[in-house]
Amino acid sequence: MTESDVRTELATAYEAVAKAEVAGGNVTALVSQLDDIARKLPGASPDSLATYKSTLDDVLAKAPVAETQGSLRITSRLIVVAGVLIVIAALGVAVYTRGSRWFWGLWLRTHSGWRVARADESI
Repeated sequence: MTESDVRTELATAYEAVAKAEVAGGNVTALVSQLDDIARKLPGASPDSLATYKSTLDDVLAKAPVAETQGSLRITSRLIVVAGVLIVIAALGVAVYTRGSRWFWGLWLRTHSGWRVARADESI
């Protein structure tokens, strides 16, 4: 394996990680590994190149997983937001249609002991 092969593989890994990041995945650890390889790559020994190739294979395997997790996280966030909006809309409709009945029912309960007298009589 040559340094040029590892550079090609590194570029492929960066593309996969970028795709995972666009999908919302957490790629911090993967980018850290790739940056470490890119920093150490010039003038590396054949043993180091084999190690770097192994690490790149690992990153390429983890990138689709991060992409999937990011997509799931975004989907679940959208579901939660949609649920909250539905609840708010339902409460708005309930208050609009039944609000005055609830208000006057509550008012009557809290003021049930009041006595009303005509202006010409005393209580």
